Amino acid sequence: MNTDMRSSNLTKTIQFNIHCVDNGHNATTYVLAGDTYGKQLGTTPSSELAIFDAWNDPIYDEVVAMVHDLLDRTRGVSDCVLLALGAACDLAPPGYAYDFTGRIWCPVCGSSNIEYGPDDPPQLSVRSIPHVTHDAWLAATKDEQRQRIVHILESGKCSARP
Repeated sequence: MNTDMRSSNLTKTIQFNIHCVDNGHNATTYVLAGDTYGKQLGTTPSSELAIFDAWNDPIYDEVVAMVHDLLDRTRGVSDCVLLALGAACDLAPPGYAYDFTGRIWCPVCGSSNIEYGPDDPPQLSVRSIPHVTHDAWLAATKDEQRQRIVHILESGKCSARP
């Protein structure tokens, strides 16, 4: 099974402006635009981006099945699945985990006390965004994978059974 998704593809995005309420920093980030069904945009506190393509990445089904098993239910878990996706992905180049929940931080200081949104009218662009990789996930045992998911679910307030 080839899960090497290092390739990048051109992706339609909308530029979002970020204003840090705590420290006055201004920055930009991007959100997906257009037909994005099945694609999740991962972000980091320093604004690295990566795409998790649920339709073409077999790790997605593994994570979903594990979340369903750990939460002992299949309904009402979509936020928990988005949270868990980061545990199955390799870290971004600066060492941060990708977050797929839609969270946005100030890329200068890491504060989550921000205001953000698109310009009016929105600024559309096409960017080269890499796909996530799963080398560390694939090298881990099933028990290690399960513990990664348990840890991230508990940190995000999703109750998981050990």
